[in-house]
Order: sequence, then C-alpha cells, then structure tokens
Amino acid sequence: MSEGILRQRRNLIILSVLIAFLKFGQVDINQVSVLGISFGKFGNPSGVYLFAWIIWGYFFYRYWQYFGQEGAPLFVGVYSRELDDKCRHKIGTILGKKTGGNAVKDSEGYFAYSKLKKNRWVFDGSVVLAKDGVETYRPFSHEIPRRSLWGTLIWTYLNFLFRQSITSDYLLSFVIALGAFWYGCIGAWEGSIVYQVFLLLHS
Repeated sequence: MSEGILRQRRNLIILSVLIAFLKFGQVDINQVSVLGISFGKFGNPSGVYLFAWIIWGYFFYRYWQYFGQEGAPLFVGVYSRELDDKCRHKIGTILGKKTGGNAVKDSEGYFAYSKLKKNRWVFDGSVVLAKDGVETYRPFSHEIPRRSLWGTLIWTYLNFLFRQSITSDYLLSFVIALGAFWYGCIGAWEGSIVYQVFLLLHS
C-alpha cells in the first residue's frame, strides 16, 4: 500500500472510532485542544459534532478516491486469480465426466473461470484420444452452467473474505467507517449527523 492510502486509511479509522466513542461514552464536549491550543467552554457544542462529521466525510471521500485508484484494481486482480485457481479442479471434473475420463485440454492448458465466463459459459477446447500409443486431438465444446459452480464460488468468496490479508487491508476501513456512521445516526444523540443537519436547516 502506498503512503497516501495508508494516511487516508489511518485518518478515516481514527475519526470513525472517535465518533463512535463520543456517542458510546456520552462524552460532554466542553473543551478542545488543537495543536497545543486549548479552547475553553463552547457556547455551541453542536458545532464541534458538525465539524467532525464534515471532516469524516472528507476523509471517507479521500480514502474512496485512493481505493479506486490503487486498491480496487489490485483487489479485483487477486480475487480473479483466486477464483480461477479454486474453480480449475471443479471445471476439469465436470468436463472429465462428460468425456468419459478422456483428458481435456483448452487452448491455455488450464480451466479458467474468467475464460469460461468470457465465453458465455461454453468451454471450447479439445479431447485427447489415445489409440495404439498415438494421441490425437478432437475439438470439444461443452456448456457449463454457472449454477454448477455455485458451491465453489461461495467457498472461494468466503475464503477470500476471511483469509486474505488484502480484504482487511482495504475493506476493513470501509466497514469501520460505515459502522460508525450508522451507529452515530441511530438513537437520540445530540452528535447524530441527522440531528446536526436538522439544527442547521432550522437555525
């Protein structure tokens, strides 16, 4: 991960956790210290909450930008390779049953989920036929419905979600941020973004 996305992730997580803490602890804001400068009692404490939400929105937007530029392409690439790897055996088993156990080869030498999807779920390759010690290749095409791979797809998704570090590296920040947003919106809390917008519109 680049320094830029690490910085945006850190800012977003810290502020999200702070907002959740303010609500959970029912913190009464009466003094704030910024860069060593202490501000005493506030005449309008709601302004602090509104300012925090505005900064939270900025951090969320910046992290989303960095994720789209750096994280998303890497995330999709790793997931696609994982999907190809996990589905290769299943696809080979399906084709082996169709050909009565004869070896099946495709143009790239392996059974890729991405290639099958691109080909609209139709496998195009060849069957290896051996007779008198001589191998011949016969063109072979077979439709493989996506539903026949659902079990493997679900397993791959769960394995990728919980066992790959890239998931926590890039997606956990969104989970924490959106969780803090949801937690900060529900219930009767003066720091709720809904309450702050209501005050702003009726001020």
